[in-house]
Amino acid sequence: MKKKIGYCALTADPLHYGHIIYLEKCKENCGQLYVGVMSDEAVISYKGNKPLQSVYERERVIRALKMVSGTFIQNTFEFPYFITEMAERKDYHIFDSTEHSRSGATMCFDRTDNISSTIIRKHNENTYTSELKI
Repeated sequence: MKKKIGYCALTADPLHYGHIIYLEKCKENCGQLYVGVMSDEAVISYKGNKPLQSVYERERVIRALKMVSGTFIQNTFEFPYFITEMAERKDYHIFDSTEHSRSGATMCFDRTDNISSTIIRKHNENTYTSELKI
């Protein structure tokens, strides 16, 4: 039996296919999926660097995905209290990755191997230079 409502949280900076796979797994386990998008301050606190895109840009991209019913801007890495309170309801799931395993999660999924925003950032830093190569 599917749960009626699901919630997960992402930095999604940048959004990549690992995020899509994760969101699809979440959606398979609920009827409606809501996504918390980490605020710029939460990303800086958690990852130690400024996001490439603003929270509003990231939120708009995630909101446009067909598997997402709605989005929230989440101001902390941990799940907000009002979200964990809802997890006590039988028709509600909070999704997380096994990597994070945040308090309040009711179902965790492994992350996709060999892809992460950190890997993408490092690749881009090593690939792009200010020198014009001909």
